[in-house]
Amino acid sequence: MNPLTSDFHTLFTFPALGLLDRRNRFDMSASLNSHIHLYFLMAKEYHLATKRHKSVDLLILIRRIIAEKKEAYMEIDIANVAGMFKANTDIVGKAIADVKPEHWFRKPGEDSNHLMWVIGHLVVHRGRTLNILGADWDTPWASLFARGAERVDDTAYPSVEEMRNAWKQVSDELATALRAAPADVLTKDALKGPPSFDGKVSGTVAFFAFHDTYHVGQISYLRKWLGFGRAVG
Repeated sequence: MNPLTSDFHTLFTFPALGLLDRRNRFDMSASLNSHIHLYFLMAKEYHLATKRHKSVDLLILIRRIIAEKKEAYMEIDIANVAGMFKANTDIVGKAIADVKPEHWFRKPGEDSNHLMWVIGHLVVHRGRTLNILGADWDTPWASLFARGAERVDDTAYPSVEEMRNAWKQVSDELATALRAAPADVLTKDALKGPPSFDGKVSGTVAFFAFHDTYHVGQISYLRKWLGFGRAVG
């Protein structure tokens, strides 16, 4: 067997390398493409190193490469999450642009949420994302839009104009925070409460992007049900 192939076969049998999870399974918290790219990068670096030196400590070489590339992968992943939030911001902006205030409280069914509640729910959870990233965000009406909150009289909710402004403000602040999110914050252990895809703050932010997208679909549906046509296309 080729020594290079043999050595790299052992790469995936060492949990200490940080590529396996605590149960010795291949860590899929990063994308598969990232793992494949990293594997071939290691192979290339190892090949070059063996040309320069008679012997190479494979484990030291691998740890060095992982350390150098880990932050780059984090930047790519958070950029994708920021892109999801940005796409959702654009869709919601188009979806609510021409919906008259009197339509914001109409519901397709007794157990359904109206547009005001869904937008408010998104604003609050974008604010929670800001909090997780270390920003200071709060609003006095957050409890009205909590998961499972009972519907109240329409007059108890913020005005449509206030909600529009809150949506724009929190979306702008979130976009800025994601662009500036430092790796030492994203790699912290996730707080108890909201789910995390990887047990880190980065995974919680990614979960909130998924949550955001779920409700953007509801907003698009409500727009069409209200008779204002498609939000996309």
